[in-house]
Order: sequence, then C-alpha cells, then structure tokens
Amino acid sequence: EKPWLSAYKSLDTSVPVQANRPHGLPVRFVPSSTKGDIVLRKGMTLPHGGEVLISVFSRAPDEPASHGLVIECYDTVTSYTAVLHIVASALLELVDRN
Repeated sequence: EKPWLSAYKSLDTSVPVQANRPHGLPVRFVPSSTKGDIVLRKGMTLPHGGEVLISVFSRAPDEPASHGLVIECYDTVTSYTAVLHIVASALLELVDRN
C-alpha cells in the first residue's frame, strides 16, 4: 500500500465543501516561483471589512520593476493568496493611460 493511501482513506468527507470554490485555468502557464526582489509590502484594510497583506515583487531577481511585476495579496484570516503577474507591456500601457 502506498504511504499516503491510509491518510487519504482517513479523511473526513462529511465536512461540507465551500460553495464558491475557485476554478478555471490561466491563459498561460506562469510558474508559481516566478518572483524576484521585494519592491513593496504593506497591509491594507478592505472597503467592506477585512485586512490583507500586499506584496509587490520584480518578476525575477536583480531585474528592474519595469520588466514586470508580481503582486501577491494574502488574506490573513482565510490564508488565501491571490497572485497577479503584470508583464512589462501592460505596465507601459497603464502608465500611458495616466
């Protein structure tokens, strides 16, 4: 028997599953380890309550932020983490609009 199988069989399946579970696939594959140097980290209070920790990284170590950013939003209550990768061309487009 595989070592993980006994742990899997002992899982309690009577626990209700969250109704609004995330699903879907990204448009293109981005490795989860793609982030470089920390640019900014700060806590934010959300408009409808709750707090999150926002971390902004360059896309790779020793690269300028203008080459792309990785933004992570961490919910300290649920431990959910959302990650947004912004490529250089999208950054330039945002700057040009403003």
